[in-house]
Amino acid sequence: MIGKKADKPDEITFANGQFSSSGCKQYGFSGAPYQEKVEGDKIHFLSDTYSEKYGRITWSGTVDGNKLDATYIWFDKGEYQKPKQVKWFSGTTK
Repeated sequence: MIGKKADKPDEITFANGQFSSSGCKQYGFSGAPYQEKVEGDKIHFLSDTYSEKYGRITWSGTVDGNKLDATYIWFDKGEYQKPKQVKWFSGTTK
């Protein structure tokens, strides 16, 4: 599933220095620290979330006003040479 649009709703949160995805919690991907870079009104972010069973998801995206665009790249545990999934998200902030 490389380059498909996400097929389920997700809520991405930034709280207490942690990034998390509600849709990925059920697979054991816990919250993780994130990096941010502010450019004018835009905030760019990057975070790696991990699951003991399913590997790593690298998240990147931009918050521009109340709009969020994000991409995730999922690498299955132990197979970090080629992504298992690449998806993108677009939504609004609360």
